[in-house]
Amino acid sequence: MTIAYTPNGHTNWMKPPPPRGPQNFYVKWTGVAGTTLNTMADVVNAPSILTVQFDQPCHSRTTGAQLDPSSGICQADVRIPVGTPPGNYQLVWYWPFRFASANVIEDYTTCWDVTVLPASGSNTGGSTSTTGVRPSTTSTTGSVTGTSTSGSGTGAVTVTNTPVTTGTDIVIIARAPTVIAANSDFNVTVAYIASLPRDIVVDVLDNRYQWYGKGIVNVPAGKGTVIVTVHGQNNAAMGTGYSFKAWNVVRGVAGTDGDWTQAIDQDFRELSVGATTRYADCA
Repeated sequence: MTIAYTPNGHTNWMKPPPPRGPQNFYVKWTGVAGTTLNTMADVVNAPSILTVQFDQPCHSRTTGAQLDPSSGICQADVRIPVGTPPGNYQLVWYWPFRFASANVIEDYTTCWDVTVLPASGSNTGGSTSTTGVRPSTTSTTGSVTGTSTSGSGTGAVTVTNTPVTTGTDIVIIARAPTVIAANSDFNVTVAYIASLPRDIVVDVLDNRYQWYGKGIVNVPAGKGTVIVTVHGQNNAAMGTGYSFKAWNVVRGVAGTDGDWTQAIDQDFRELSVGATTRYADCA
């Protein structure tokens, strides 16, 4: 599975960096099907199947370039150990952040479940992850979120354009304004997996599904992030009750009435309409 998170500025690249650095994060589990980690003591003492420095994966996998330490997406791969018996397993992303003192620890966690199926064909002990979780939503592929001391990171899937061999498509809004100005243009960063060339569509809708803006980007088969420029229109009234709606859509139907009926996956982010466009504070 590929997991991802926004570092929200908690990296060694910050000038100055946090006094004790971002430290490591872990992926924990019991290794026993049908069991859960219910307390922080359970999490701390549980076996780890992944240990990574918090900001080490925050580089482009294709170019090696350092990603933006505030709004960039960090990613790492988690592999269920070969030979794991079939069953349902809880995994926990765990980041103990020692900000200023070894005695002051802020613990951040997010949990998701995987189902390990028997290997197809010969019984080689392989495993398949068929379920995952993003914030408050269950999807068909693994995705998790990270949190930081200054706010909550946003789930994402990956940041690279690499071939995808599964038939699963997904779209997640990774960064977007919290307030938009009516009839203005603004950028929304979207993470995606596409088993075929797709259209990524971002709409601005109210709670009655009235439309106030749209942006469309074509993406190749693979997985990555893309910035979608959304063109606002139709004079949205100031106030709440609006949302960004992102769609992973069959290529060629984007921009037509009812294109969401051919959406393979969708995600949304609540927003308001105000006098100016404002992004969430990522410092």
